[in-house]
Amino acid sequence: MTVERARIGQGIAMGVLAALIWGIWPVISRLGVQQTLTAYDVAAIRFIVAGVIFLPWVIKSGLESLTWRQALILTTGAGAPYVLISVGGLTLAPASHGGVIISGCAFLFATLGSVLLLGDRPSSQRWIGFMLIALGIMSIGYRSVTTSSDALADAWIGDLVFVLSGFLWASYTLNSKRYNVPPVTGAAIVSVLSMLIYVPAYLAFGEPHLLQASGQELLVQGIFQGVLAAAIALVCYTKSISILGAAQAAVFTSLAPGLAVLFGDLILGETPSSAEYIGVSLVILGLLTSLGLFSWRRASAVTAADA
Repeated sequence: MTVERARIGQGIAMGVLAALIWGIWPVISRLGVQQTLTAYDVAAIRFIVAGVIFLPWVIKSGLESLTWRQALILTTGAGAPYVLISVGGLTLAPASHGGVIISGCAFLFATLGSVLLLGDRPSSQRWIGFMLIALGIMSIGYRSVTTSSDALADAWIGDLVFVLSGFLWASYTLNSKRYNVPPVTGAAIVSVLSMLIYVPAYLAFGEPHLLQASGQELLVQGIFQGVLAAAIALVCYTKSISILGAAQAAVFTSLAPGLAVLFGDLILGETPSSAEYIGVSLVILGLLTSLGLFSWRRASAVTAADA
């Protein structure tokens, strides 16, 4: 029992670390596209750095037990398509919206998918959390649709793009569990395939702005996008999935909204409205409810059963 609790604790710690990194990710990405870079540049930086880091691993291990079809499905969910869509949404909507909607929708879609595809049976507590997160996302969407501010005129389009991002991330979460993907293998394959497929197309047909960006800007984006978000966070998250299960691991992505709002205000000056504060609060409350953090003893039993 002690060993099992330690294992569950490891899964929770891995999920929290990944969520902390991804909570700041929308802010750093939006900062990049507000300066010199485009969404295409940010994606290229991410996968050039992460691809080079993981290339020796893939050369040595190959796809391991995965087929090419499975590898491409995982890459679609967490690789270049996901990053391009997410960063594209950040050119239209605030980082706080991205943090709330992407993480919240990832949890909602992963929960539904785990029920329909993996035969998961969430507890009533997790369903309540599901509903709270949905209400939080609706609150953010209401703010985007009803705003009269020129700065947020197209935010509702960005919010819809974030919903698609959440769907893609949920597909990675579910398929990682279905394919029993080892943590490093998932991150390595996604990074290297994205580098091999996307970067040549970006260089051949895109309009790179990398030479126009400052060295500091490239260094910040390279470290955060390629090392932290694409490598460390993805390894930690995939490990959390392998321990806790797809639906339960997806809950940790809901930690991101609070950090996105906090750093969006501090770094980008994007002060949230009342509706956005309500939305973030509901999403975080949904997270706490889904994890059972209001009743620790019951939570440990539920988490152990789900794992």
